[in-house]
Amino acid sequence: MDSNIIILGAQMLGLAEGVFDRTMKYINQRTAFGSKIADFQGVQFQVATAASGKEDFLSAVRTRELTPISSLHDLRHPRC
Repeated sequence: MDSNIIILGAQMLGLAEGVFDRTMKYINQRTAFGSKIADFQGVQFQVATAASGKEDFLSAVRTRELTPISSLHDLRHPRC
């Protein structure tokens, strides 16, 4: 496997973790209808989905099971 894909994956993982941390800080500070938006079930579903995806990607980077970019046919998120 091309080591560049592992390096790119690690960089993207770091970026994702930073975004996730900032998002968590934001949703725990922001309020709507007298409650933190982190308390809303719809937001919790989205946070859980993002956290799960981040952990899946972390596992892929650690085990070097990333798909080479040249073999990807569709770069869109599979749930879109």
